Amino acid sequence: MNQIGIAKKIITGFILGVFVLVLAGTASAMTKEELAREALIERVNSHDKLLETLERISWFGDMRLRYEMVDRASDNSTANDADGHLDTDRPRIRFRFGARAHVYEDLDFVFRLSTGGDDASTSGNTTLDGTFGNEAISLNLAYGSWEFMDGLTVQGGKVKNPFMKSEVVWDGDVNPEGLSEIYQKKSGDTTLQFVAGQYIVEETDRNTTVDSDDV
Repeated sequence: MNQIGIAKKIITGFILGVFVLVLAGTASAMTKEELAREALIERVNSHDKLLETLERISWFGDMRLRYEMVDRASDNSTANDADGHLDTDRPRIRFRFGARAHVYEDLDFVFRLSTGGDDASTSGNTTLDGTFGNEAISLNLAYGSWEFMDGLTVQGGKVKNPFMKSEVVWDGDVNPEGLSEIYQKKSGDTTLQFVAGQYIVEETDRNTTVDSDDV
């Protein structure tokens, strides 16, 4: 009886051990599935956050190609421009590309790149010449726009011209550098707009001959 009892205990222990191992394996497999599911959920959530961020960014741009001809009179020469009587024929291109990022409910950031070069403040056009050389692209707009209060917007950086544009006063391609304050008030069918600006025209650097007290 003792030997039979010992054998029963051994068999029972073996069966229990196998059962425990099976349960452990099943639990382990379930844990791996749960971990994989959690990882998938995290990836989906991260993608949703990325999509939400991308939805806050709007892209814009344009490109224009034209052939420009200026026909000048034969007596158009002056002392300052001896070649003023010569006609001009040239192909020109303008390319602009930018984005607006809606960061918060009342805050946007805007940037735009444009052809025309660093010193071309009144034109984004560039002439196609120069033995197939690459054309310069510069920062045309870069500013933050904050809706400070209802109707009042404050902009800072290289801002879009907020004033009325004309060939006499403001060229359409000029983008001032500094601060703009724009207030709009609607009254019936009429919208009143008040604009103020503080802009940097020229910086006095350390190489200047002007005394620092006079700057």
